Amino acid sequence: NLNPGNYDVVVTDNISQCTQVANYSINNGFYIQVNVNVIDVSCYDSLDGSIEITPINLTNPIYIWSDIPTSLEDRYNLTPGIYGLEISNNNCNKLYSFTIYQPDSLYLTAQQSSFICEGNFDGEIAIQVYGGTPNYLYFWSNWSNTATNSNLGPDLYSLTVLDDNDCILKDSFEILDYTIETIIINNDVLCFDDSTGSIDIEVSGGFQPY
Repeated sequence: NLNPGNYDVVVTDNISQCTQVANYSINNGFYIQVNVNVIDVSCYDSLDGSIEITPINLTNPIYIWSDIPTSLEDRYNLTPGIYGLEISNNNCNKLYSFTIYQPDSLYLTAQQSSFICEGNFDGEIAIQVYGGTPNYLYFWSNWSNTATNSNLGPDLYSLTVLDDNDCILKDSFEILDYTIETIIINNDVLCFDDSTGSIDIEVSGGFQPY
């Protein structure tokens, strides 16, 4: 059970006390050498992770993966997780463990103007994006390209967000307009110099209280 290295031994004859010194070397033997390239999943819940094995000094190696029975050198279309690999070559074996990660799912929060007065263009939609891989790009249906979309009239606005891995998040927001209707009933005074006149206003639409 010796490791590679140099070993000295001294042999002594108990009767004559003669000694003999010897040196022995145990070589490293065959060492499995490979280059490994692990690529994580680009988008949440995608299947594009990969593990690429490039042999350096192997001849007819056998690859024993933890999740499949086939001897494959490279793995593609992988989900996030831990993958074990044993490489067997020239009566030697070496164990590897690879972890493929994925980014968090993309999601957003929004603050928006749900209603604006008829004829106005003062609506606004402000979003904050989380998850994925920053930086984010914003593509609104009205050609705005910022996280805050301002000076909006009543309409339905769609949004597509791309992160740095081109993962996609889509959402839509509706801004409605409203009007305030009034009915005014005037009642004149009955007689000169009376105080019997009245004005009655009925209001509808918009948002109470008025």
